[in-house]
Amino acid sequence: MQESSEKGHFEIAGELSFRASHYLRTFRGSTEDLHEHDYRVRIAIKADELDTDGIAFDFGELDVILQLVRGKYEGHSLNELSDFAAINPSTENLARSIADFVYPKLKSAGVRVAFVEVFELEHMSACYYPG
Repeated sequence: MQESSEKGHFEIAGELSFRASHYLRTFRGSTEDLHEHDYRVRIAIKADELDTDGIAFDFGELDVILQLVRGKYEGHSLNELSDFAAINPSTENLARSIADFVYPKLKSAGVRVAFVEVFELEHMSACYYPG
């Protein structure tokens, strides 16, 4: 196999969707009304190397993580979750909250969250890229 001239990495991604409600406590000087969204979330896991089987991150492990994320948020008012006790449950903050939830569940060595993208509307999203 020819060596690459640049050090690359691999990203393994999965998607899930869930329905949840929220309102922004402060938005343009007022408080929004409680409303629901059908959120779609894309989570990418980053690895610099493949394991001995040529795998960056097991799809089965990622699927378990996706189901845990769904279980945490599905059917809830985001405002009532401890993640949003002191901050607005904006799409941006939701993406960061999901990344923070996923990170400790990554048991494989050398992998990390590359990004979390949350679609609040079908055609609009916010991404969070952990440090």
